[in-house]
Amino acid sequence: MDTLNIHMIIDGCRVNNQKARELLFRQIYPFALPVAMRYSRNDEDANELIEQCYFEVLDSLPAYDARQLNFRTWVKNRIISKALDLLKEKPGNGIDESLPATGKLSGQLLSGIRQLPPVQQAVFSLYAVDGYSHPEIAVTFGITPNESQRLYHDACRLLKVRSMDPSVPIKLEKFPAIAGAEDALWQRLSIDVKSRYPEEGAEFMPVRATAPEMIGNGAWIGWALLILLSASSIILLNNKGILRPANIPVKNAPLSHK
Repeated sequence: MDTLNIHMIIDGCRVNNQKARELLFRQIYPFALPVAMRYSRNDEDANELIEQCYFEVLDSLPAYDARQLNFRTWVKNRIISKALDLLKEKPGNGIDESLPATGKLSGQLLSGIRQLPPVQQAVFSLYAVDGYSHPEIAVTFGITPNESQRLYHDACRLLKVRSMDPSVPIKLEKFPAIAGAEDALWQRLSIDVKSRYPEEGAEFMPVRATAPEMIGNGAWIGWALLILLSASSIILLNNKGILRPANIPVKNAPLSHK
């Protein structure tokens, strides 16, 4: 994520610019998706989580302070917090120690995490991937730290992995990107964005925020040619003496009286 550019996009959102809101979504989606997938049961739930968090981010932008927390971490924390809220809201998502319905888990770790009983899934992701401590997890679920540790070890047993050192975050394999998934989600979101956040009083998008898009679609070539032609014209006019200051004779100033 381009740190300087994301701040310009945030400024664009704060002045009610719709293009900025789309650029914000496209900055968030690539790193939000893996987080959402770890805390959801399927792709549909993951997209729903991203959608809800995106609107929460938009609503909270006026209060965001980059001096206290970088934007990526701020968004990630919101996704995890929202995922845990949804988990606790859904009926039947208490502590479940049973095996998945199939009796076995996928060979791939990330696929296996999504098949764990919901609370074990969350505890494993919080501890092994996102670096939360067992006391922190215990507060979240209203259990003891020892219970959190037991749930974590149970998840490791189901996943057939050894207990991991949380100071060394595990690396999960990536799900293959679904072609057009990001565009499809934005197409659905954009309708709600326009209805929730009308463009009344909107200001222009900062140039720096749109620069990557301009580069991507080739608009930079036109700007480069314009700058090159301008520089060439200045050099040519200077060589012909047109831009040189005229040699105007200066009369001798009158002598001052002593």
